[in-house]
Amino acid sequence: MQVIRPQTILPAPDFSLPTLSGGSTLQLSDFRGRLVLLTFWATWCAPCREEMPAMQALWQRYKEQGFSLLAVNIE
Repeated sequence: MQVIRPQTILPAPDFSLPTLSGGSTLQLSDFRGRLVLLTFWATWCAPCREEMPAMQALWQRYKEQGFSLLAVNIE
């Protein structure tokens, strides 16, 4: 897998979503100052499911450097 650095880093609008564990919410602004890959997926989306192992590997490789991966299920 090749990591490509973006030419321009754009801020995303803030939003909040419930966490998988329930009972709490995650707010995008909690990650301010960190590099975040925000991806949207669904169980019916075969390419989305196929890319999950690569996303997990990317997070494992760079998490200690402040990289965060937010995968939002749209179902």
